Amino acid sequence: MYNYSALFDFIWEELTVPVPHGSDWEQAERILSDEARRVSDSEGARRAIDDIARSYPVPRAEVEPRVFTRATDNYLELSARFVVPVRTARSAKDDLTRRVVTRLWEAGIEVASTTQDVTIRGGTDGESPL
Repeated sequence: MYNYSALFDFIWEELTVPVPHGSDWEQAERILSDEARRVSDSEGARRAIDDIARSYPVPRAEVEPRVFTRATDNYLELSARFVVPVRTARSAKDDLTRRVVTRLWEAGIEVASTTQDVTIRGGTDGESPL
């Protein structure tokens, strides 16, 4: 069990969305970034860090939402990192996921998955190999 709210009532969450190679990944990145900004409570987290810093020597943490991009063999992986209050993390991530998927669909951008194509060819006599 983890007590994420002992000193700090916020948590960094992440949502990763795979986008097919050849898609408009920059538009997908904008959508993910816009929606992450919408659910993030960066200002509240910044105030909480300032409060903690009055009592403890804590380094400044990046609390602004950010999208990271990583190329894989199968797709481009876009990961949004954002900060939300601990007790709303699950519902914020659910809301973010639903809005991102809807906006991607409206923009004609698919969510990718790892796929594999298999071709089965029949024998020379035309019979099925199975």
